[in-house]
Amino acid sequence: PEHPEQYSVASFSETDIPIPFDQSGASGPERLAPSHLPLWTLVELARDPGQRQAALVELNYRLALPVASLVLALVGIPLGLFHRKGGKAVGVILTILLVFVYYILMALGWSFAKQGKLDPTVGLWMANAVFAVAGALMLAQMRRVRVRLQSALDWIENYGDLDGDGLVEYKQRSPKGLINQGWKDSWDANMHRDGSVANPPIALVEVQGYCHEAQYRMAQLLRLVGDTMRADKLRKSSTEFAKRIEKAFWLPEENFYAMGLDSAKRPMEVISSNAGHLLFTRTVAKDRARLVVERLMRDDMQSGWGWRTLARSERVFNPLSYHRGSVWPHDNSLIGHGMALYGFRDEVKQIFTALYQAALNFRDYRLPELFCGVQRHENDEPVHYPVSCSPQAWASGAFFLLLTSLLGIRPSAHRKELNIVNPMLPDWLDYLRISNLNIGKSRVSLDFSRHGERTFCNVVDVSGEKLLINVAFRK
Repeated sequence: PEHPEQYSVASFSETDIPIPFDQSGASGPERLAPSHLPLWTLVELARDPGQRQAALVELNYRLALPVASLVLALVGIPLGLFHRKGGKAVGVILTILLVFVYYILMALGWSFAKQGKLDPTVGLWMANAVFAVAGALMLAQMRRVRVRLQSALDWIENYGDLDGDGLVEYKQRSPKGLINQGWKDSWDANMHRDGSVANPPIALVEVQGYCHEAQYRMAQLLRLVGDTMRADKLRKSSTEFAKRIEKAFWLPEENFYAMGLDSAKRPMEVISSNAGHLLFTRTVAKDRARLVVERLMRDDMQSGWGWRTLARSERVFNPLSYHRGSVWPHDNSLIGHGMALYGFRDEVKQIFTALYQAALNFRDYRLPELFCGVQRHENDEPVHYPVSCSPQAWASGAFFLLLTSLLGIRPSAHRKELNIVNPMLPDWLDYLRISNLNIGKSRVSLDFSRHGERTFCNVVDVSGEKLLINVAFRK
């Protein structure tokens, strides 16, 4: 060293260095951390009161963790089906959230169990239990909804068809029940051209359209949840249903559909509003739809205040009756929406204008349940039906559905998307604002302004969840 005087030197031939050690004599696996021990050793240590807590924590941790993949899948499957249209980004986000929540629950359970605040079995299996219960509840809910939907379809096939011809009929079963059980439920609502009342069982044309639509939409739902085999079968069934409707109800000489079939399968050949509902359910081909629209727009169906339930040209027409020539706003809105679905927007604009002008003549500008189908002339007012309900829910919704049709508003809450296709305002309306329109968990306000023949849409405000808005103009 550079400065040897700073050091002291001791010389010896041998020395003793004390080394401390555990004098309890413990040796073997109990000296190792539980995480380093094999499973069978942990089982043995769990019998030792001194090692029991730590051993049980580690033992339950090792058994519970592999089960995580199963319980995460149990939750992930229904969530994936619910959010299937959200794309890969939504799937990745859901996966991260699920794993994060599971990790937090597992970490909390492990910590409390290690501190002795929770039984190790409870603490380490808590995350699995929570996820298993949540997954089971979601799967049970899916099953309940599916069973109910399937029950409705089974009713159509097994109970609605009273005579095995593939169509749905109704018939009075109780002496206290209604003779007619369609929406036109008065005793003389369904008549032949010669004035005779149709005998039940009766197959109404619009009911067949609704049944066809039910099968078609259920096929879409089944495909959404991955049941493609049953979806294909049901889609084929809906196609066959549409063919039966075409064969049984189409009247070539009228270029229109019969109102219904009586017990002898004799068509009720009267021109009625019933056939217009086939547009609402998108049951008929485009060429047939055009013929139906043209027939509905004739003066004997169009009163000037809206479509009548029965054509003025029919022998059994009565503009003052409940269902044989009166105007029902809800009936008009369903037909109008159906026309818009097939692209006949100008016709919808005419009927929207007619109903709006009719509403100006009723108390509080409120459309009633129905009013009389007397032909409109200059300076006329619509004739009130004496016992018409007002307000009435059906009638209240008519303007909203027709306005949705005219403005081309096509929301998709599960996709978090709003499409506005070829918006159109009537000639007497230059500007319209829709505020706080709820689309799922989003809220949007829209401005519509008309310039000549073109109507434009501006997005004023969007709040809540993110919403994709598309405005499209198609030829």
